[in-house]
Amino acid sequence: MKNFIIDRFVIKITYKNKIYVSVNNISQCDIVVEFKGKGSHSLSVSPKSRNFIMLEKGSYTISSDVCGAEYSSMKTLVKDMEISLTDWFNMNSK
Repeated sequence: MKNFIIDRFVIKITYKNKIYVSVNNISQCDIVVEFKGKGSHSLSVSPKSRNFIMLEKGSYTISSDVCGAEYSSMKTLVKDMEISLTDWFNMNSK
């Protein structure tokens, strides 16, 4: 659900066939996340930052290369979600 402010009124708009996917890049590398399913979409995410994409609801293969490590997952997207990706070194250096 998205909020828009127009003349001091908040209007909530629901996208019935769309979902919001937020990608949190915890790694030290630039990444590009590929969404393949209902169309093909790419999302660039800088190191230590977030980005988002609106997608049609449905099944997707989500894949990325995170600092040389391959990530791939099949998901059925029916509601808003967040994906956090990190590199092995960053995860194990804490």
